[in-house]
Amino acid sequence: MNLFDFNYTQFQEFILVFFRIGSIVVSSPILGNQNTPMQVKIGLIFFLTLSSFSIVDVHLPVSEHNSIIELAPLLFSEMMIGVCVGFASHVIFAAAKLAGQVIGFQMGFAIVNVMDPVSNTQISITSQSLNIFALLVFLAVDAHHWYIQGILYSFQAISPGGFTLTGGLLETLVQMTSAIFVVALQLAAPVLAVLFFLQVGLGVLARTVPQMNIFVVGLPLQILLGLLMMSLILPIAYTILSREFNQLGFTIVQILKLM
Repeated sequence: MNLFDFNYTQFQEFILVFFRIGSIVVSSPILGNQNTPMQVKIGLIFFLTLSSFSIVDVHLPVSEHNSIIELAPLLFSEMMIGVCVGFASHVIFAAAKLAGQVIGFQMGFAIVNVMDPVSNTQISITSQSLNIFALLVFLAVDAHHWYIQGILYSFQAISPGGFTLTGGLLETLVQMTSAIFVVALQLAAPVLAVLFFLQVGLGVLARTVPQMNIFVVGLPLQILLGLLMMSLILPIAYTILSREFNQLGFTIVQILKLM
């Protein structure tokens, strides 16, 4: 196929492929970041579309008589496919942020917030730290490769315009959302346990030595012990996050099969 000699039907097909790949790229971590230049996003989407369009053998439900209005439902279908695929990895990052939020609250960092450039919202400094660590793990285990493979597999599993919101897909998305709390608890549990026993110890100390100002002693100790535990659990966090990211390919395939 000559990529630079399109007829009108092929141009319509190219637009549908462009929308699917674009929605997957924009919904993915790092590239979906608002700080990523728009020129980089569009250039990468266009390059991936050209590469995929020349090697993927699909039959698109378009004809020379389709107007822009008739193509609109197909374009929306393509965007929904990309959003569902991108949701798979954002669940893991949401779990890392939630774990950091809970840890920061227990450490006394509830009001120490920084701007998250991805969500454009204020999050705790511990939450941002775990989020950045999750991004590094995401790249270290080559989890971004799953998105490239997912683009090619998506055209084998779903023809353009073939998105269907099935009951199985909704159930899977709900289960993935509930997994946010499970993974967050696994990440935060060691720190929370140590801080809990510290609070118990400080409570006992306050009862036995009432003349001691427990708030002056407890808050710095709580922060110090919390930061120490966060550094100690990084190997455990790497194991948990790498396990989740390594399952990302299976999750993407499962989502595409349920559409």
